[in-house]
Amino acid sequence: MNIINNIAIVDTSPAPVNSAAEVLQIVVDAQAAGAQKAIFSAEIFAPRFFDLRSGLAGEIMQKFVNYGLTAAIVGDFSRYTGRAWQDLIRESNKGQQLFFAATQEEALKKLASR
Repeated sequence: MNIINNIAIVDTSPAPVNSAAEVLQIVVDAQAAGAQKAIFSAEIFAPRFFDLRSGLAGEIMQKFVNYGLTAAIVGDFSRYTGRAWQDLIRESNKGQQLFFAATQEEALKKLASR
């Protein structure tokens, strides 16, 4: 994890993040390092994160809210063509707490304005 202008950049993980507890540890570590916002690479999440029926995405998103972390998840989400994923991305991107972005640069720009 790198910190740039109080934004944690989380683009690697020893293993795929497979639980809300694992992401919570990342959030706590980021906040302890002075980050108030974070960018997560979609690649760090286990495949079940992208299966909305698993509930993992919702649990992780709730951790961001509970711990007051404004976050971006960066990746190519074009392969998730299901209506539920498209709705989740669209609604998240309307809010202030979490959004999805195609690139790290896009995420940094959006986070700088929040």
